[in-house]
Amino acid sequence: MSKKMADEQNFPITGRIQGITLESFLQMVNSEGKTCTLRVTSDDNVGYLHILHGELIGAEEGFLKSEKAVFKILSWNNAIIEIDNVCRKKAREINQPLMNILMEGLRLKDENACSEKEQEDVAPPEPEELIEWYVTKNDIERAVTLLFDLIVKYAKTGDFSKADALRERLVEFGYMALTEIIRSGEIIEEEKGNCLDQRHMEKWSKLYDKLSTEETNALFYSLSKVKYKSDAYILKQGDLNSNLYFIEKGQITVFYRQGKADKVLKRLGPGDIAGEDTFMPLSVCTTSLTTLTDVELYSLNRDVLFNLTDKVPLLETKLQNYCHGIETINQTIMKKRVERRLHKRVEVSEKLTFYFLNDLGKSLGRVFNGELVDISASGACFSITAKKKEYLRRLLGHDLVLSFTFSMTSPPQTIDQKGRLVALVDKSMNTYSVHIQFDKFLDYQIIEEVERSQNISFRSSDN
Repeated sequence: MSKKMADEQNFPITGRIQGITLESFLQMVNSEGKTCTLRVTSDDNVGYLHILHGELIGAEEGFLKSEKAVFKILSWNNAIIEIDNVCRKKAREINQPLMNILMEGLRLKDENACSEKEQEDVAPPEPEELIEWYVTKNDIERAVTLLFDLIVKYAKTGDFSKADALRERLVEFGYMALTEIIRSGEIIEEEKGNCLDQRHMEKWSKLYDKLSTEETNALFYSLSKVKYKSDAYILKQGDLNSNLYFIEKGQITVFYRQGKADKVLKRLGPGDIAGEDTFMPLSVCTTSLTTLTDVELYSLNRDVLFNLTDKVPLLETKLQNYCHGIETINQTIMKKRVERRLHKRVEVSEKLTFYFLNDLGKSLGRVFNGELVDISASGACFSITAKKKEYLRRLLGHDLVLSFTFSMTSPPQTIDQKGRLVALVDKSMNTYSVHIQFDKFLDYQIIEEVERSQNISFRSSDN
């Protein structure tokens, strides 16, 4: 027998024991047939084991008794053992041999250790998952409290998209979260106001002075910062544009191409807006924008602005009024007396039909009606009636085929002409003028004949 084992067997059973496991100490007591009561502590836990002639006859731990108390005490780590050489319990409550109890205790301890390890390996649920769990348990109060706390957390850290999204979820609880809905909205707007770019606000003060606090926050946090190197295109003539640009730094050149020549209209710099001529109106770009230097812009997407309508219904109108208050590209063209039309337009009134083409040049099926307003060798304008403006906006830049007949010519001339929808002008009462650019020039002789016929018709009506 080793010296260590001998020392353990001759160890006096009295006083306080540390540095030996409870299982080992119980085996030693059992082998020597000792009688005692053990007071076992671990952290704030206390339990008692009653031993008579080496056998365990009773145990207590809190409200637990007998085997359950023993198994609980055996599961503790770093136990401290205090010994009383008297067994304080006379009646036997535990009838199993001590060795059986120790083996079962070790098995349960191993199982608990594995279970705890598995729990450590499993990631705790995300707060949003916990919210939904509370909802499934119908614990709305906890769900609302957790949602509110998360909203405040994200608002304080500047993650306003997340804060707004969670507030939308909070709104779904209605009257059950009325106080939290109101307060969280106030906190979000307050934190947004604290994080505004003050240089930007000062630069565009004439715009923001006309907006409410909520409109200011909605607009600013809908902007995206964009940077361009010098000599880069921002917009190209003929392209679709869905962005309004607020110039923060750098210089931009506005020009248009007429024939083979590029003609400069103006220069734009910090504090100017670009793209306004095609952002609000339904039109493709009539000019190009290029950077003269490195440029920094704030960009507002049209769809983003449209999605703000429910929250801040007056923002679009106020932004539109601001744009009308500055000199637009079209006003610059008129001011400089620039004539951009290469071909003469002739006023004419004829019924027409048209249909749109897909990317493969095939008809999309539906045929629409309109009325021709004017025509030139390079394009035409006709009027239509439509209820959904956003549907028309999606048709910008699409190819289509026009079919109409000039009834005033002799003989009448039937025209089937392919073109591209380049502009839509709202004429009120769901009426729009549609501007088409032809793929190929129309025969000049036909246009001249239409013009002559129109003049003859006008002179006849005057007589």
